Amino acid sequence: MLQKIVLCLATLFTLCGCGEDSDTTRSNDFIPLTSIDISSEYPQIANLTVNQFTATGNFSDVYDTEITAEVVWTSSDETILVISNDSDTAGLATALDSGEVTVTATSTSEGLSATYDFEVTDAVLSTLTISPLLPSVAAGYTRQFSASGTFDDNTTQNISSVVDWTSSDETVVTIDSSGLATAISSGTATISANFSGESASTEFTVTDAVFASLKVTPSDLERPAGLVLQYTATATMSDGTSEDVTEDSYWESSSESVATVSNDSGSAGEVETLDDGDTTITATYNDEEATADLEVNSETLDSLEISPEDDTIDVYDTLQFTAIGIYSDDSEYDLTDQVTWDSDDDEIATISNTEGNEGLAKAYSDGEVEISASFDGITETTTLTVEE
Repeated sequence: MLQKIVLCLATLFTLCGCGEDSDTTRSNDFIPLTSIDISSEYPQIANLTVNQFTATGNFSDVYDTEITAEVVWTSSDETILVISNDSDTAGLATALDSGEVTVTATSTSEGLSATYDFEVTDAVLSTLTISPLLPSVAAGYTRQFSASGTFDDNTTQNISSVVDWTSSDETVVTIDSSGLATAISSGTATISANFSGESASTEFTVTDAVFASLKVTPSDLERPAGLVLQYTATATMSDGTSEDVTEDSYWESSSESVATVSNDSGSAGEVETLDDGDTTITATYNDEEATADLEVNSETLDSLEISPEDDTIDVYDTLQFTAIGIYSDDSEYDLTDQVTWDSDDDEIATISNTEGNEGLAKAYSDGEVEISASFDGITETTTLTVEE
């Protein structure tokens, strides 16, 4: 984000010759929003499931950025699809009945809007799978479960938030509506997911192991400014097993002008590199600290490379794309989960910007689409062909 602001300032100074004003804290309102683009997690969904819409704003062709939580979302028919405007679930739509609707994202301050035609189908769930299978967790720790549904129209959706999660013994383990399981006491219980007459289950074992040590990874990194890096805090238990305690740790950066680190739920341990220099990332858990050194250099992004290039897949198949950033010192970094992915025809194939599935394309009908990746003012494209 800092690089985007610097780029914007530099562009303004070049155009109007006011370079002596070095105040970088002022508003970005002088670069107006000129268009909005809506992307969808799925091109269509089954009734009673959910879909995440994302809004991306283009600011005078200077840069693109996500504005999902800043627009007002509406559905043309809320008996078919309702869509959230809450800050933590903005753009999340819930299907209530089959049919076709138009989803609109509006920026009220600029008076701009974009629309997306969307269908809720009457597809029926064929199979339900959950993960992880057979987890073993120390008492007091958690495991996040996910549920995937395959429907009779050959589509697959993540339905973790709409299945009914249950535990056979809540004195051993409890599980909430999102699939987050909490180990209570040693023993074994069965975790089940149920939806639309289908079910899946697995055994969940809770051990009596206790916390022994803490480690932060990755360590001793050198990266350019403008990247987001995920750090992880891992607790090693007395029985040799390990637990991811990233969300339960308190994170600090020794130099927040070099890099910041998040303590927000869902993004804990996420480090944003800001400016060249050195910093130490610290995680504190159970009164124990662990650290990792980070150096931020002054290299800049020169180009992006997308792979695979000009590939072909069958209808309903998926293909994982990756985006590699090449920097001014010839170093290369995987930016797959940081670029903005786009397909120029979602009816042929979509590509995901959803966390955990970034760059995953899915084909829906035969034809040819252009897949693009954009980051830090640079865009690269490739062609994806879909065949019957």
